[in-house]
This record gives sequence, C-alpha cells and structure tokens, in this order.
Amino acid sequence: MTATRRPPALADTLAVLLPDAAETALLRVCLGIDRGATAAAWAAGIGAPGAPGSIFAERPALRRLYPMLHATLGSEAGSANPQLAAVLRAGVLWEEQRAARVREILASVLSALRQVGVKPVLLKGVALAETVYPRPGTRHCHDIDLLVSVVDQGKAAAGLKAAGFNLDGIQPGDTGTVVLLHRDGLPVQLHTRLLPTRGWLLAQDALIARAGTIEIAGESVAMLGATDMLLQVCGLAADGAGGSPSWVVDAALILRKHRLTPDKWDALAKTAVAGGLALPVLAMFTYLAGVIEIDIPESLFDALEARRPPSAEKDAVLRELRRRPGRLTGMIAQSGWRSRVAIARWLVLPSPTHLKTWCAERGLRWTPAWYIARPFRRLGIVAGILRMPAGSPAP
Repeated sequence: MTATRRPPALADTLAVLLPDAAETALLRVCLGIDRGATAAAWAAGIGAPGAPGSIFAERPALRRLYPMLHATLGSEAGSANPQLAAVLRAGVLWEEQRAARVREILASVLSALRQVGVKPVLLKGVALAETVYPRPGTRHCHDIDLLVSVVDQGKAAAGLKAAGFNLDGIQPGDTGTVVLLHRDGLPVQLHTRLLPTRGWLLAQDALIARAGTIEIAGESVAMLGATDMLLQVCGLAADGAGGSPSWVVDAALILRKHRLTPDKWDALAKTAVAGGLALPVLAMFTYLAGVIEIDIPESLFDALEARRPPSAEKDAVLRELRRRPGRLTGMIAQSGWRSRVAIARWLVLPSPTHLKTWCAERGLRWTPAWYIARPFRRLGIVAGILRMPAGSPAP
C-alpha cells in the first residue's frame, strides 16, 4: 500500500476487529499460506508438552475451523502432531454429518416457503459452504439464515410452523429477525435486514435484484453476488456481537473463487460508503491484503480513504466497537491521538443520529435535552482519555 497515505481517524481503533497473532497463525495455515515446514511446526506446537497451551482449548469457538484446517494440512498434521490429526479427523466426520442434515432441513424449509409463495435469499454460513468452500462440510453452520421482506416474514413464519417448526421468538432488540426451530434443534432465522446494526444500511433491493440462484438438494434458492456477500461478511464481523476470526476465511475464499473485475471493486467501494461501512471494510481489507496476502487493488483503498466520514458514521462504528469484549479499554489502547479525539467527541457530543438510535433501542424518546445533560456526565471520562499515553488502559 502507498507509504504516504494517511489513514482516516479510527482506522487504528478498528484494529480491535482483527485477529491477534495466535489467530493469524491459525488462519494462515487454514488458508494454505503457510505450508510445509512452517505449517508442520505450527501443528507440532498445538498441545505439545511444555507449550503454553492449545489455541483450541483456550478459544473453543475456533474449533469450527477444524474441517478447513484438516483439508489444508492433510498428512502434514499427522506427521507433525498425531493427536491433533485425530481430533481434526473427528471434527471433519462430525461436520460432514451435520452438513448433510442441514441440507435436508434447508430443502424442507425452502419447500415450505415455496408453498406459501415466499422466495427467500440464502445468507451467511450455508450460502458460503455451498459456494466457496471445498465442500459443504468444511464450513461450520449452526443455523440457516434467510432474508425475507418485512411483508413476507409473517407468512414465512406461518408456513414453517405449519411444516412442523416451532417459533423460538424474536431476537432481542430491533434486529428484524424471527427465529424458528426444527425438531432437531437447528434454528432457522428469518431476517428482514442484511445487517443487525441500525447504522449500517445496505441497499437491499439492489442487492436482491442482482442475486444469483443455486440449487440445493433439489430446491432452488437465491443467493447474494460475490461483492454483496463479501460486504455482509465484513459487516457481520464488525457488528458488536461478532468476534470470531472465521470471517477471514470466508472473505479469502470468496475472493479466491471470484476474481473481481475493476468495476466490481468499484461497486463494492461505493456500496460500502453508501452503507456506512467504509471504515470497518477499510480495516478488514488492509488486514486481508497485508497479512493474508490477498491481491486487492489500490483503487479500493483510495476510494475508501478519499472521503471524510461524517460524525454519524464514525459514531456507528464506535458504538459497535464498544459492545465487544474489552470495550473502551481496548479501543483506546489501539488508538492514536486523532482517533482519541474522535472517541472523546463521541462520548461528549455524539451525533443526533447516534443518540436517536441509542434511545430507540431502549424505548426512549430522543429530545435535544440529551445534549444538555450528556456533556456534564462525560467530561471527566474524556479528560482522562486525552491525558492517557498511547497504550494505557482506559479509566
């Protein structure tokens, strides 16, 4: 990337979204970037006597990468670490059986929705597993995610209930999601928004209009195009409920399978900017290019950095970051002075859009009076932030 480029404020703060060194080592092996002796040495260190501990024991969520790791390492895992190889084989068998059952349930879901005249768009895990992963079983899927219109959501839920699914409820908060359970316990989520974060709005009608179609177990279903799927992966990873580094594998495999043309990269940048996702997408693609060695054109970074994000966009990013583990402490530790000033401004005098969102989530009515009371409550916190040296914990 160009050495003279000056990243926008909060670009450093967004490092809290990115995998740490241990996760990066795992991801590079999963994606086949580190091979041969390097991959074997990594595998040998997992659970070895005297080692600091297995990354999979410390971070159980990473076990969902077992199948992809097994597919990439192959015999190297057995020669370097027989115990790890046995665990990976067991994980593969489990995921393959699970994937077969998920496909059966998905076929019954699509059949039930077809009978009530609902045409959903398949999202997230199952869509990725069916299209960009080596086999469906190499991508862990713990639910089925479908996008439906607000008008069709009730009809879709009724159709699935008639087919034997149980209503599990509506997700907390204004996420636009209804969840039903198959008798096997697999959740089926009927979304009306591509991203749960209120501040990030992708143009759904346009995305759906350019969606393609795939066939799964004899049933046809719409699926987002490569650039739109990539944006949703990034948006979900940036959401405050995120945290799993598996988004890196998803994004890398999308880009490996779909060689995006310049016009596609241009469309991706414009959609990210319009949806308020420019800052997190910039951070994630910087990581993908610099650490995961994905070929990403300079024009994308130029397009994402050429603008000055409005306060409401920065506030939405900070709001999501603060919902993650570590919260304000981690954000400040990653930030330089420009980003700390942006965080201070957000704490004392956030944009009206941010306050309206905050109030709406809590069932409160927003009024300009919020601006009168909030600064006095926050000035002490902000004064402490601005005095802290870089890397110090938050007050």
